[in-house]
Amino acid sequence: MNVFGFGIVLILLSTMTLPSICNFQHALVPEGANVAFPVAANAARFLLDYTYNATLGLCSEVYGNSGNSLNFPGQVFWICSDNLLAYYALRQYNETVSNAIRDTIKVYAKNFSLPTDSSGIPISYKHEPIIGDSLPKGIPHNPNLYTLRNETGLLVMTEANNGTLWDNWVDYADEWAWQGLSFINQGKTTEALACYNSMMRMWDGTGFADAAYNDTIANGPGHYESFKLALAIILRQRLSLAQPPQESKMEDILAACQQPNGGISTGYDKSLSTAGYNENTETTALVIIANVGKSNATKVGLFYYVWYNGTLGQGHWNGTPPDDPTSTKWTVVDEPVLGFYNSSDPKVIKQHLEWFKELGIDFLIISWWGPNSFEDNTTKTLFSIATQYGYPIQIAIMVEAYDWSGLYDFKTIYDYINDTYVTPYGSIYMRLYDLPLVCFFNDNINMTRTEENRTAIHSVSGFSARIIGQSNYVDWYAWRPCSTDCEGYPNVFPKLSKDGFTCIEPRYDDRHIGGNSTFDENYAESLYDEQWRTAQEYKDQGNLSIVAIYSWNEYHERSEIEPHISPEGKLVLLPFSKTYHYTQTILETIPEFPSLLTPSLLMIATLLTIMIYRRKAHERRMKTDEFC
Repeated sequence: MNVFGFGIVLILLSTMTLPSICNFQHALVPEGANVAFPVAANAARFLLDYTYNATLGLCSEVYGNSGNSLNFPGQVFWICSDNLLAYYALRQYNETVSNAIRDTIKVYAKNFSLPTDSSGIPISYKHEPIIGDSLPKGIPHNPNLYTLRNETGLLVMTEANNGTLWDNWVDYADEWAWQGLSFINQGKTTEALACYNSMMRMWDGTGFADAAYNDTIANGPGHYESFKLALAIILRQRLSLAQPPQESKMEDILAACQQPNGGISTGYDKSLSTAGYNENTETTALVIIANVGKSNATKVGLFYYVWYNGTLGQGHWNGTPPDDPTSTKWTVVDEPVLGFYNSSDPKVIKQHLEWFKELGIDFLIISWWGPNSFEDNTTKTLFSIATQYGYPIQIAIMVEAYDWSGLYDFKTIYDYINDTYVTPYGSIYMRLYDLPLVCFFNDNINMTRTEENRTAIHSVSGFSARIIGQSNYVDWYAWRPCSTDCEGYPNVFPKLSKDGFTCIEPRYDDRHIGGNSTFDENYAESLYDEQWRTAQEYKDQGNLSIVAIYSWNEYHERSEIEPHISPEGKLVLLPFSKTYHYTQTILETIPEFPSLLTPSLLMIATLLTIMIYRRKAHERRMKTDEFC
């Protein structure tokens, strides 16, 4: 498009009426964490404002000096489990406080030779499955209590359940939850599901009527413990099960247990009265981890490819794979408006991040090809820039089949990702069920082909692992088109996978790389709109949590929504502008997409950006011609 063409577009935008612009802009109001998770966010406020002691770097058991479990005339601070859980719960609300608590409990663990996990976090042999560890033997009994600091008005304690194993643990709903979480962290999904089912059999419609509920000596019959509701929700989430009808009641009860200060009362009766029950750190932290009160907000993200080296005819810009010089799989026919860029160029990354911000993109899934690869180094730059400039985006790694030998040490891969991305960039690394998300492409040649490898992928503790693709064993369906599976191709309507995940794409065309699949080549069939409408139906049914768009810039399969130039020399903005429209309206009823470009200043900014980049590219070509 020449400058005259851009001028026409700008004139069209400038002639729009003020009401139409204002009506559209109404959809741009962002949702903050406190809006998206009202119960959990208010619970976090309780820990931050009422129990956290900045001098000690710890949260007290309860607010104030009375009501603690030891009847101590002052504040009691438990390393395990209160602060173990508080550190984990507060990461998404106040990372500074979360890190301070983590560092404090690690110092106590070191100074007092407390039992710890591999990262130095103190453990109790019971509560650590919540952070990705597992129980070594089973459910212990008779915890040992240790006094670490005893001063006037201040007591620091911890517990370690390293006594004898407990035969009667099966009578308690919470013990089923801890055991189930431990099984998940060991990759034993079947056993974990059995624990969840055993726990849910104790649900009586108002609470968990287990041995503690029926204890006539300790509390009297009819005493429900609210933390068990949060544990049930957490266990169900980490099993990736659909939300059962009972869970809505659980969340309602926990909301009723929330006090004005945000804390969650430890107990309630059949009338949902919390009289006589204090709100405490342990229960409140578990409610935060369970994200109780979450809205139906849906996260929208992009598959992002960082393998372009910036030279036409080299690498992924029409280059050939080094292991197959006759291959055409890296051929491209569209050109980005930014030119054939280098994915590691900070200016390109910043421009992409600016576009993601304006589009309302919540997360990126990065195509990653192993340690110290070009893609790995580019991903490091991406994380650094996103953090440095405060872009509001989450990023997850998708491991590709980078080792053709088929020999993968998945523990080493996880360790590298954790050390390189999760630990230094914890504030932006994407999490699923509060664990770092690592995805794996369903490569059927080596990496995910065998059940042994798939089991190994899901067996590393401390992460949420998802295999993505179109094979019948995947966790998340995506690609060619997104709903492809072994039973029927193509089906233009996106599948709903576990975790409420669905993947949509504007187009798929692999003919120029040796394939024979075409999916709405020129957007004439409006199938991108149909896919978004299907996503909205999932949303209306209460089942949609994650929408992943394939892709931002996979040019070999022409699924890109990045502004680009077609082989005919035409500027293609349609998938970009439609994506903007749908990301802003996914929470509302999706109207018919207008025939004109989206009425937003974003379009003007995008067009001006394109003009600048195209002009610079033209000037570079002219200088090259003069030199030649």
